[in-house]
Amino acid sequence: MSTESDATRETDGGGQRRELTARLAVPEMDCPSCAGKVDKSLGRVDGVVDVDLNPTTGTATVAYDRDRTSEADVVAAIEGAGYEVTGGTADDGATESASSGDGVGIAPPSEVWTSPRAKKTWLGAVFVVLGLGFEFLLTGGNVAVASVLEYPLHVADLLFLGAVAVSGIPVVRSGYYSARNRSLDIDLLMGTAIIAATGIGYFVEAATLAVLFSIAELLEDYAMDRARDSLRELMELSPDEATVMRDGEEVTVDADDVAVGETVVVRPGDKIPLDGTVREGESAVDESPITGESVPVDKSTGDEVYAGTITEDGYLEVEVTSTAGDSTLSRIIEMVQGAQADKTETEQFVDRFAGYYTPVV
Repeated sequence: MSTESDATRETDGGGQRRELTARLAVPEMDCPSCAGKVDKSLGRVDGVVDVDLNPTTGTATVAYDRDRTSEADVVAAIEGAGYEVTGGTADDGATESASSGDGVGIAPPSEVWTSPRAKKTWLGAVFVVLGLGFEFLLTGGNVAVASVLEYPLHVADLLFLGAVAVSGIPVVRSGYYSARNRSLDIDLLMGTAIIAATGIGYFVEAATLAVLFSIAELLEDYAMDRARDSLRELMELSPDEATVMRDGEEVTVDADDVAVGETVVVRPGDKIPLDGTVREGESAVDESPITGESVPVDKSTGDEVYAGTITEDGYLEVEVTSTAGDSTLSRIIEMVQGAQADKTETEQFVDRFAGYYTPVV
């Protein structure tokens, strides 16, 4: 994700910018439908100029007019859609960066299997197993212990209701946010099903649905976390700094500040900071991060080298042929992000179908 807003920044009479860009970490926004709910919620905020949501990285970049709204309003809108904001920064540097220490523009990793949601899911699963035990195995102990509107509640029923309470509430809450944002999605469908099944006394069905759907969401979160970890590793391949020859001297600068045509110096064991052509020196280069080739490739004058690859035992002087944002590694990262964020035609059809299927069911 870019570090500067692409939107035009207007100025007031004092020359100060009226438009700011907030970059926010939203780890729970991990699917296109999630991003859709956030987009709808932000669309209702007066003063929001532009929104760029990336469920792959779990980040939201929001440009807003500071005279009409604030970052607090932007955060409130995102959380109003049901997604927690765990960090962020406005482009005036007011708050801590959402990506500090965790890779550029990627939400920080989460402990999926030990999160509060996971603990509630495991507790709900225990209640379901115990309830099934009383329902089908320990039938003698499945006695009536209470009643509601003259309907007897047995031990198994109370266990199933406990499972609904601990595992189903997060699902119902997500369904509530979907309804509030007029989003007819799977969260609304599952939340409605759990409430309806509980209301008509189908406790085992409601509890089983709540636990299984919660497990499915944990698996989805785990898969997205792994994808983000892989993307973070890709982003960390390219070094932040480069040693450049300027006026006959070696100068260490940010890799983003190196221009095409300049010469960078790469010593044994260093990562090559930018794509380029070898002008002097020889070295074996480990290109496995880019090409997957496990055997180092010998490089000498005239050969191409790529950002993120590692020199083995030689010295190279490389003439830069592309900037940091246009390197082969950067394009790979962009393609990975695009492949995750863009919906296929089948996914688009399913989303349209769900808009009709959910209210009918």
